[in-house]
Amino acid sequence: MSAALKLLISNTNYRSEVVGGGQLSVQVLAEGLAAAGHDVTVVSLGQTAAEERHNGVRHLRLELLNEYWPFDGEERSALAKLRWHLRDADNRAMATEFEKIVDSVAPDVLHTNVMTGFSAAIWRAAARRGVPVVHTLRDYHAVCSRSSLFRSGRPCAGTCLDCRLLTVASRRLSDRVAAVVGNSRDILETHLRLGAFTAVPLKEVVYNAYSGPRNPPATTLRPGPLRLGFLGRLAAHKGIELLLEAVAKMPAHDVELVVAGDGNPSYRQALESRFEGPRVRFLGFVPPTELFAQIDVLVVPSLWPEPLPRTVFEAYANGLPVIGSDRGGTPEIIVHGVTGLIFDPAVEGSLEDAIGKLAAERHTLPDLSRAAAEKSLEFLPERVVGRYSDIYREVLGATLAAGAGSAA
Repeated sequence: MSAALKLLISNTNYRSEVVGGGQLSVQVLAEGLAAAGHDVTVVSLGQTAAEERHNGVRHLRLELLNEYWPFDGEERSALAKLRWHLRDADNRAMATEFEKIVDSVAPDVLHTNVMTGFSAAIWRAAARRGVPVVHTLRDYHAVCSRSSLFRSGRPCAGTCLDCRLLTVASRRLSDRVAAVVGNSRDILETHLRLGAFTAVPLKEVVYNAYSGPRNPPATTLRPGPLRLGFLGRLAAHKGIELLLEAVAKMPAHDVELVVAGDGNPSYRQALESRFEGPRVRFLGFVPPTELFAQIDVLVVPSLWPEPLPRTVFEAYANGLPVIGSDRGGTPEIIVHGVTGLIFDPAVEGSLEDAIGKLAAERHTLPDLSRAAAEKSLEFLPERVVGRYSDIYREVLGATLAAGAGSAA
């Protein structure tokens, strides 16, 4: 067995009430690394400092040093948001606190993930201590101040002026990273195209991990209409309205929709008022398995370039095929016609055609289900832990070799 490493992992949120796929993916990875024998410390942000140990992982929470905590659901003025983003562009105060953690932990490798609140200044802090950095792209923070590359209802083809100005530091400091990992090929190529991480020597793609049922039951044909599901935050960029409108246009006996998730209360109420009825049910926030037990197919209709929707491989692990949009990393993990179907949200009727195809060919569902369950094995935590362990050792070896070379 290879020698254990001392790892410091950062992510904006960890084991917090701010639910998100990135946070869950980092937790699965951190706990998997700890189970594999590595010494793992995770540092995250919050409104107050805290420390805990959970499933073999030491977790340190730093107080965010900025204008406000951005995840409390409160609306701020445009001026307050601008001040927040200006500070987040290169937050020296957070870097100073982070340096203390680096000195205390003395890690072999720093693995950064979602950077909101930390800012790219922590890459500079690690460089000062000679600690190599592996960075995983889970959003677009390095090239977009909103972290989404989505504005005015559509994906951004490039970066707008305010984003270019607010990400000058992150794009410049990105070249101090020893390895950059995309959680999809699309997000990695997008960052390179927009001028970030171009000089990084090691560039890899590692999909997220998910620990689900190892032998999920295959879908069996059930009487009645095709039962669709939506899982996630109720927000416009997630494509929930596109899905609801598509279902409303289809014959009543063909499909039903179950919506699991929550969001802005007024937005959810508007959706329920407009669409709820015998064919559409809103469950609110429930465990994913509660939704999966009620549906035949999951729909992921994202309008933004979602890097890698966790809901896709959650569905696979539970034996469910997926209809997904062709944006972001989604089409990389849906095998069209084998584990589900891909549609183009920019083409009118594309989603209805995909739903209609499965409704008319329901006899294909068991085969799609078996293929989805087989595909889910690609996301097992031990596989992902192994890939990252190899990356850590490669960058550590390169750093040690460079240090020996300069000493000579």
